Amino acid sequence: MKLKQGFFFSIALLCLASLHLFFDYDLIWSHHQLVKYRVLELLTAIFASVALGVSGLYLQWIFNNKLASPYVLGISPFVSLLVTMSISFGLWKFIDTAMIYYSVLLLLSWLVIYGLITLMQHIRRNQATQTYIVIVGLLLGMFANSFEALLKMYIDNAALRLQWYWQMGSFSKYNSLETFSFMFLVFMLILGLFRLSHQANLIQLGKIYAHNLGLDYERFFRQTILLVAGLVSLVTIFCGPIGFIGLVSPHIASLINPQFNFAQKMMFTSFVSAIFGVTMLLFSIHNPLQTVIPLNIISSVLGVPLVFWILMRSNK
Repeated sequence: MKLKQGFFFSIALLCLASLHLFFDYDLIWSHHQLVKYRVLELLTAIFASVALGVSGLYLQWIFNNKLASPYVLGISPFVSLLVTMSISFGLWKFIDTAMIYYSVLLLLSWLVIYGLITLMQHIRRNQATQTYIVIVGLLLGMFANSFEALLKMYIDNAALRLQWYWQMGSFSKYNSLETFSFMFLVFMLILGLFRLSHQANLIQLGKIYAHNLGLDYERFFRQTILLVAGLVSLVTIFCGPIGFIGLVSPHIASLINPQFNFAQKMMFTSFVSAIFGVTMLLFSIHNPLQTVIPLNIISSVLGVPLVFWILMRSNK
């Protein structure tokens, strides 16, 4: 049954990818460079979406909260604030290459996200209610958004336009080196989380039981946070603060088969996230308006009804 489900999702992803690559077939063959751009877009969409979905799965598991995601917990707004600060202070003008600029931002945001998740976990231990965690995350996000809005008042029009385009989200990347570097880092971090999934299965059976089997929970927790922080940092800096994928995908994977163990749930969350991301890419580029619609608009249109459905389903 699981093989059939995996085969179905693989075929669905392949169909969506083919639709994106070969849309406007005549135009593709008359502009060969367009093939390269569409392949880079497709690869970025798949890897970024899988990273967000897996991060959302681990965050929901860590906090035991069905609504936990990078955006809801205030993580993405803080990374957005860091990017806005770098633009407003002109950091991007003084760094020679984009790769160095991304590396500096990645390091800073990695540290900030690691600290935020650790803080939220400390709060969860003292205040066990799920609603409390969500409220704290939303308050942190509001604080970051307010400070970001203040910075926007003092930056020039060119920098403001650059920040706006980044904040709207995009999978469109035209530099092969940057795209493949991004993919390699995402792959290595996700591989690390896959290796930790067996330990997550043990913890689901109970911390005492896992400890008796030799599992160091604190060490596992630090490793998980470090990897999740890296994934969220990478995707947010490279593609913008994209919402809803990390929130919705784990729930759809659980709906497919509630009896999945953690490793299986992680695999199917990856499939669902990739399909969600490629669908967003298709609607963003190939639409009746004949213009590129920002990803965060598409993600909201697709994600908000799904979140309402999740909330109604959880109350049953």
